[in-house]
Amino acid sequence: MPSLQTADFPRGNRLHSLRARHCSHDVVRRVCPALWQPTLRWSPALHPHRASAGATTRRVTRPPESPKAEIRIRRNGDLDACVDLLAEVHASDHYPLHWPADPHGWLTPDILLTAWVAEKEGSVVGHVALCSAAGDPAAPLWSAASGLPPEHIATVARLFVAPWARGQGLGAALLTRACAVARSHELLPAIEVLDRDGRAIALYERVGWQRVASAPATWASATLHYYVSPPEDRQATPGG
Repeated sequence: MPSLQTADFPRGNRLHSLRARHCSHDVVRRVCPALWQPTLRWSPALHPHRASAGATTRRVTRPPESPKAEIRIRRNGDLDACVDLLAEVHASDHYPLHWPADPHGWLTPDILLTAWVAEKEGSVVGHVALCSAAGDPAAPLWSAASGLPPEHIATVARLFVAPWARGQGLGAALLTRACAVARSHELLPAIEVLDRDGRAIALYERVGWQRVASAPATWASATLHYYVSPPEDRQATPGG
């Protein structure tokens, strides 16, 4: 007997009618195997939204993390890059409020103790300096608040981070490094900041710095706030 093919049953034939009325798969399979199609079973691959919690899922490959910035001592060869970065910060945030006539000298004051940069992928993206408070006009305010002579106080200064590198904790890391070195030399870290520098004030207060005084700035129409660092055992962990 010749084998039955799908072409032998034109549309309208009884077998097609059976299929149209959802007849039993067993009947179709016995009468005409060529018309029978098995029902697809459910699988997580076909319905990933229905996969159970314990089912094996495809591993997603994460993109590699960008390298972290390195905090290191500032070298003489970094000064030009620091001045370029300072110009970028000044254009974005007006820090410093007045552009210095000698930006290289502004970054290397006579009372400078040491300075650091944050470097990422070969570029300077942040800067901070530590200076002696001896001879600083604000020294009496810090001394009155701490009970320490100016010789035992160090000021954190020239702290800035590239606008496009913020939100990575670089400001807090630079601040932490300067404070740690000051304390290692038994110096109390202190700082002054204009009231308009809300980003800097938020950073200092977030990590536990204490505002001890405020006074009008003699060189700008603004108020200066004076802070001292909290004791090391009370300093909060930087969060940004």
